Amino acid sequence: MSCGVDEKQTVFLLSDTQIILEAFLEDVNNVLNNGEIPNLYSAPEDIMNIMDNMREVNKNVPGFKNFGDNEIWLDFLNKCKQNVHIVLAMSPIGDDFKRRLRMFPSLVNCCAIDWFLGWPQ
Repeated sequence: MSCGVDEKQTVFLLSDTQIILEAFLEDVNNVLNNGEIPNLYSAPEDIMNIMDNMREVNKNVPGFKNFGDNEIWLDFLNKCKQNVHIVLAMSPIGDDFKRRLRMFPSLVNCCAIDWFLGWPQ
């Protein structure tokens, strides 16, 4: 998953038919609960690249020049949390749906759920 450092919003659409590995839902659960995927940016080169891009984008923002590395990183994470949106489309039919809701509670606790019923005649 990637997030731009500018103020553009990113929307991810995920259908239950695209879930090949349950690890996909573990990552979605973390994004819904914490706003980030643990250890996504573990390579020092990736982190430095993000930090450099954040400095470049915010060079005209007053006070940003005084930010330390930790403050810049937290600003990046906050922008990702504010601008990344996830749309999950899941069928409530079958045992997979129930099992996934039990295993990944953020699918219920951290989501706005729209139940779509059959079209009326």
